[in-house]
Amino acid sequence: MGGKCRTVEDRGQVGTLGPLAVNLPIVVGMERQQYRDEDHLSRVELAAVLHLSTKTLDRYRQTGEGPPFVTLPGGRIRYRWGDVKLWLEARKREGG
Repeated sequence: MGGKCRTVEDRGQVGTLGPLAVNLPIVVGMERQQYRDEDHLSRVELAAVLHLSTKTLDRYRQTGEGPPFVTLPGGRIRYRWGDVKLWLEARKREGG
């Protein structure tokens, strides 16, 4: 893998993920995908994982409500999975 970002476009890449990987669905064919903390997800992938529309995810990003993101050359947005997990954990509420 060598630090390469895996996205829907290059999901054919195969590697050993280790014990920190998490099984989550991706958009294409509803396969289960494993993400490591250092993996970067596209907005389409993250929206699918969070069961949100891409428009909602875009709104979260624009208002500052969403998880941290990086802007790559060409304006492409990516979300580091480790940052997304921390963002979700900070929003967890105890059920009652």
